[in-house]
Amino acid sequence: MSQFKFINEIDLYRAYKKTKFELFNDKNSVLTIKLFNFEKDLEKNISNLYKKLQKNGLKDVQVGSFFEYPKSLKFFNNKFNKEEFCKDDLLKNCTEDDKVHFFSSSLNHHEIKEQEKYELEFRKIIDAEIEFHIISTLWVMKVGQYIDEKFNKDVYGSRLIRTRPTDTSSCEFDLSNQKFNTDSPRVYEQYQYKYQSWRNNSFKSIRELHKTSSVIAITMDISKFYHSINPQYFLTQEFYKEFDFDKNIDNDWKQFHIDFINKIIEWNKSLSENKQKDEVVGIPIGLTASPVLANAIMKEFDEKINLIAPTYYGRYVDDILLVFPDNGELNNGEKVLEYLKSRNVINEQGNDFVLYKENENKGNFKLKKSKQKIFYLDKNADLSIIDGMEAEINSVSSEWRFLPDIADKNSSLLNKIIGFYGDGKEFNDALRKIDSTTIKRLGLSLLISHSHSLNEYISSKEWSEQRYKIYDLIENHIFIPQNFINNYAFISRLFRLMIHSGDGERAFCFLQKVNNIIKHIEKIPKLITSNGDVKFSYFERYNKTCLREVLLESLSYVNTIKDKY
Repeated sequence: MSQFKFINEIDLYRAYKKTKFELFNDKNSVLTIKLFNFEKDLEKNISNLYKKLQKNGLKDVQVGSFFEYPKSLKFFNNKFNKEEFCKDDLLKNCTEDDKVHFFSSSLNHHEIKEQEKYELEFRKIIDAEIEFHIISTLWVMKVGQYIDEKFNKDVYGSRLIRTRPTDTSSCEFDLSNQKFNTDSPRVYEQYQYKYQSWRNNSFKSIRELHKTSSVIAITMDISKFYHSINPQYFLTQEFYKEFDFDKNIDNDWKQFHIDFINKIIEWNKSLSENKQKDEVVGIPIGLTASPVLANAIMKEFDEKINLIAPTYYGRYVDDILLVFPDNGELNNGEKVLEYLKSRNVINEQGNDFVLYKENENKGNFKLKKSKQKIFYLDKNADLSIIDGMEAEINSVSSEWRFLPDIADKNSSLLNKIIGFYGDGKEFNDALRKIDSTTIKRLGLSLLISHSHSLNEYISSKEWSEQRYKIYDLIENHIFIPQNFINNYAFISRLFRLMIHSGDGERAFCFLQKVNNIIKHIEKIPKLITSNGDVKFSYFERYNKTCLREVLLESLSYVNTIKDKY
């Protein structure tokens, strides 16, 4: 039985401060109430955790449960009913191309039918106790920082916050050699700036390379990345050697690391689908330590990529960008993939590609062929193509870069909100031009985030008419089964906007619509799998917890600013 007498209460307070900051800034976190209850008697709760660690290590620290978070919903009607779509005299030559496509925003027209095939995917998010979140952050502070030091500058996502060097006269400096910033409330660097750098640097390299050569750019994405990682790898001698544990981690903190990883394995085995199979698959989404572990599992891949010396390589967690010149032989997608296979960067397995074929104890990482994209840019191609690609990618991925620039109380910002879809005309015209079937996640994100920004500068009363049109537009889109699941992340954000704007009646109606569509969709899991309804119940619990927390946070916000206008 481990006793962690080397841990002091100051470490726990620092870990709690960082935990609180990260959880409040995690869009998927639903821990506001747990944090509130923990902090009501913070001194006592930290003291209790300290005593547990002193007496029995992590033995008495509870990990918690999990939520099911909706990822995607697809449905396929395998049968084409000619009688339904074709006239009697045309039945013989009738094909599916003769079918009239019908779109409706009414839930009545989206009946769940047994004869249709559905694919409903969830991803697990840990519902950990605050004590375990603190332990996770403490692991980052004492162990994870030395793992993060081993990643090179090509790794952009989820990098730990470090102290700035004394000489910052140059804008380009490597933080990996700097000490972990224990005083900052953050654990990680701000994601938006790292993500922006990842994108911008890739296009900079494409432009430079295009001056002398045809360019090949590859984007790669690992399917179910977090859920494919085997946490037992982090207890192997191979892992310890790769990250110099003997040099950087003393025996006390190594034992802490072992017990912490075993807690993750214990949580993993408790998952419903792993109980019978006795499998250990995946690390928890929503834990502060998980991004460091995820980057660690990719270190071998990073090194393989650097051996082929691409012009540019950048990885943002499991999103990969590669840029290199055409050697005269890579004139189609298959040859590019063969090139990567011949250098052991990827391996073929059935219809997919995998990483680490010879080292499966790290996990089973699949690269679905349909999700990997290869772009070939001829040397003689116009640079405007690159400019267009960059503008499109930046606009899609960078909602945070659209900063409010209101000069007065008119609707100039609203024109910009719609500008991605409209043609610069006034707000109402732009709204009419938007077809609900074409709104993508970018549009939803822009509409909601910039509406929140507008509330900071203009009284919500002064743009209520336009705001209600935004509500109508989004609701017409998301309240059908497939769009609701695929855009679920925006449900809480839209609800928060309604509360912040003082639109209480609209918010109440919105909750009723959410409840109705969930009741409508809950028939699907029972058609797919024997335990599908169990998974759905974990999603329903997440949904209720999430909206309850949004309501509590938003009411506090409204009470704070109610006299502002």
